[in-house]
Amino acid sequence: MRNKLIVGAALIVIFIGVLYQKFGEQGEAVVSAEMAQDVQSSAVGSELEQEISAFLTELYPDDEPGISVILAKGDEILYKNGHGMANLEHNISISPEMVFRLGSLTKQMTTASIMMLAEEGLLQVDDPITQYFSNYPTHGYTITLRHLMTHTSGIIDFLAIEEFPEIEKEDITAMDVIDFFKNQPMNFAPGEAYSYTNSGYVMLGAIIEQLTGQSYEDFVQERIFTPLGMDNTYHGSFKRIIPNRVTGYAMGPNGYENSSYLSMTIPGAAGAIISTVDDLHTWNTALFAGDVVSMESLEEMTTPFILNNGELSNYGFGLAIQSLRGQPMISHTGGINGFITYAAYLPESDMYVAVLGNTGYQSRVYEANTILAMAIGDPYPALQSQAVDSDVLNRYTGKYQTERGIHFDVSVVDEGLSVSINGGPALDLVAVSDNVFYLDKSFTHLSFVESADTDNVDLVLYTNAEESDGQVARLIE
Repeated sequence: MRNKLIVGAALIVIFIGVLYQKFGEQGEAVVSAEMAQDVQSSAVGSELEQEISAFLTELYPDDEPGISVILAKGDEILYKNGHGMANLEHNISISPEMVFRLGSLTKQMTTASIMMLAEEGLLQVDDPITQYFSNYPTHGYTITLRHLMTHTSGIIDFLAIEEFPEIEKEDITAMDVIDFFKNQPMNFAPGEAYSYTNSGYVMLGAIIEQLTGQSYEDFVQERIFTPLGMDNTYHGSFKRIIPNRVTGYAMGPNGYENSSYLSMTIPGAAGAIISTVDDLHTWNTALFAGDVVSMESLEEMTTPFILNNGELSNYGFGLAIQSLRGQPMISHTGGINGFITYAAYLPESDMYVAVLGNTGYQSRVYEANTILAMAIGDPYPALQSQAVDSDVLNRYTGKYQTERGIHFDVSVVDEGLSVSINGGPALDLVAVSDNVFYLDKSFTHLSFVESADTDNVDLVLYTNAEESDGQVARLIE
């Protein structure tokens, strides 16, 4: 659950989730001892199934933590399987029926809940937050629920507060979390920029509780999970016995280790839901059929926010609006202690993929988007590496920083480039041109471009192949 990522496992979380979300290292999980060890998968018969299976088997060995995957076209399941281990200590393999923490995939359920209340006349998305938190210090700005849902409020992400580790293990209320961050300075004026913050979603959860008189947990259970038949979806809790719950892992100095504890009362409406790939497919089908909120509300949820300067943010209400191989794509990533998740939908193809993984450091965007591209018959071409002249490489070395404070330390190692992010371990990059370098088995890549106002080069970070999410880092040293 950390935007303020440190070393090791957390490093790649920055890479894949810098666009949206994080609740990221993990807490303990429980797996039913009665689960069969054999992976119960759909038959791999078709050419597409064989191709996907081979791709994922290479990425996730049988004896390491892994993923649960579903690929569907409408109601038809094209691929469903588990790869890797659900529990290393008990030698239990992942099956697609298993329950994973979702992290920030929770946010789309929260925004749908807000839209339900809007349709019932209990709120409006442009209500100022002071209507619900009368003493919240807005520093003279008008901050609305729309700003909260689109990460444009300017409110700090409480995960980035230095004292956060002091509360992360405590069972506290949403209002307690709000009290923890409310007196922090604003990052910018509302609507000026997009900057992912879990704080806004904790506030949305508190608003749901205030208006309904129910806990967030009870509201989503009663209004979403039960009506849709999402029988294996829950608000996460360590006390509750949940069948088929997967254990989450971090990468420590000596290999895999159980991830650190995080009280699930803290992420709440920002990231506390746990679920299966089947239930997520059920959720997505119902959402885009207009069975959860009206089609008008859905359109608003999937429309990018327009910043004050007229630019689009590529983010709606709890959903990112991007593209894949020329098709519009609605997606989101999730990260929470020991788990990284991702789900994406192509409306034109009616194609849905969800990838839930029980490590806190591997990309799911790469896996899922590669599978989608295969499924629509437009696979990504294999990248071809090339050598780059040492003088060119040396020009790219140095320390870079984005406006959001992400640091990159670029160096030359063994005639190639290596990068460390926020003080984490160095990762080797693969050159595909003189100025573009990819992280292995990932769409994440760095592009070095001439600076518009200095004699230096700028570093641009992309986390997808379509390059729709570039973040510029300036050379500072």
